[in-house]
Amino acid sequence: MGLACWLFAAGCILALTWPWCMHFDGYFLNHWDPPFHAWKLEVMARKILAGDILFWNAETPLFYPHTGTLYFEALTWPTALVAAALFAWTNWSPEYIYHVVLILFWAFSAPCMRRFLQELGLGSTAATMGGVLFCILPYRMSYANEFQMQLTFAIPLFYLLLTRFLKTGAIRHAVGLAIMWWLFAVTELYQAVFILFTLPFILLAHFSGQADLLRRRRFWTAVCIGGLTGLLSLPVMLTPYLQHKAAGTVLRTTKEVIRHSIQPLSYLVPFGKYRLWNIDAKTEELWGYPTIMILLLAVVAMVFWLAGRRGRTPRETLRRILPAIPLAILLCGYALITFWLQVHPLPATSSIVDLWKALPVLCVTGGLLLCFIRDPSPSRRFMVGLFAAAVFCFFLSLGPTMDLHQPPAVSVRNNLYMALYNHTPLLSGFRAACRFGVFVMFFLVCASTCALHRLFDMIHRRVPAWRGR
Repeated sequence: MGLACWLFAAGCILALTWPWCMHFDGYFLNHWDPPFHAWKLEVMARKILAGDILFWNAETPLFYPHTGTLYFEALTWPTALVAAALFAWTNWSPEYIYHVVLILFWAFSAPCMRRFLQELGLGSTAATMGGVLFCILPYRMSYANEFQMQLTFAIPLFYLLLTRFLKTGAIRHAVGLAIMWWLFAVTELYQAVFILFTLPFILLAHFSGQADLLRRRRFWTAVCIGGLTGLLSLPVMLTPYLQHKAAGTVLRTTKEVIRHSIQPLSYLVPFGKYRLWNIDAKTEELWGYPTIMILLLAVVAMVFWLAGRRGRTPRETLRRILPAIPLAILLCGYALITFWLQVHPLPATSSIVDLWKALPVLCVTGGLLLCFIRDPSPSRRFMVGLFAAAVFCFFLSLGPTMDLHQPPAVSVRNNLYMALYNHTPLLSGFRAACRFGVFVMFFLVCASTCALHRLFDMIHRRVPAWRGR
């Protein structure tokens, strides 16, 4: 079933981008990135064929980020292995191999997402639909020219191992999680680093309902062994980048980060030729629009979740949903002020703008409070933590400033992003803050799939022939 999901996702990608596949041999999309990524992929594949499988020899004709160094921010090592095999076994052109590898790994995120969703307890039909949706969102389609951003298969695989480790506390899962993060880092370093920002929310939500795991000696033994595995694997292929980072040679200025950030309303800018509405908002190198269907299904999933929190009495229901109320109020307030400022721009000295500026930190605080909501189901606790993490990543995708209109008519400092930029070593080396949006999309697809699962379950109860799908 996983192979069928992979092939179906690849077919959907080719159909939605038709007639792109007719020009794979000898042509690129009209953008400067694809030729560079194809060149980089061929250089790495040739290195592998020459026997340097782990890129111990860092010398290369590639001139980014510095002359004589490999492009260590996006090694895409697994794709280089596949490309090396294709160079060795076929007579295909480098352009054709680049496009074949791109489609294969783009579609590979579908079966990985499907397996993760099944781990959450979702049915096969809903999980397969979720996996395919994760491949064909406008976010992914708009990134057809960004080779490394289609390598999102590691996100669901990382979370898959994380959920298994949190359920069992087993050493093998801790070691597997560490190795998976290393594979993630040598595939797409941006996402590997950004995913670390989601962990505090997911861990807090999980342990708020299963704190007994923290009292087990075996759990901490697994954590130590997993951490040691991660430290030992870190130098492999990542040492050159770490050296550049330590020397400050890959420091990204806030001006450069702002250029590669998006705006709050960028997530509502329709994608494609036919649009029901237009919003004056920056889209940069991606489209954050999740589609109306995904948004509606995510809302349905939240309604189902709230219905599941209902108690025997109104007081008990209020107690069960109390940790979610502050975040709900804050997010509604942020949305209302954002739309008001979009229609009626105000100067930066306005008290409304000051409140808007303070809301990201308050919303993230509300997200942390939400994580304390107790739920007996590990899967639902994971989704609660993922939702809080998605709120956090939404505000980080805005970059150093929160802007409205293009060019900005309202612009204020994003204190949340700047605090992490100035006081942690993780953000200062990356310029494309908009790529935090992939975790917003990931949550929305997960929530939508949960809604589909519940809807299918309602159908199954009425149509016995569908039972078990």
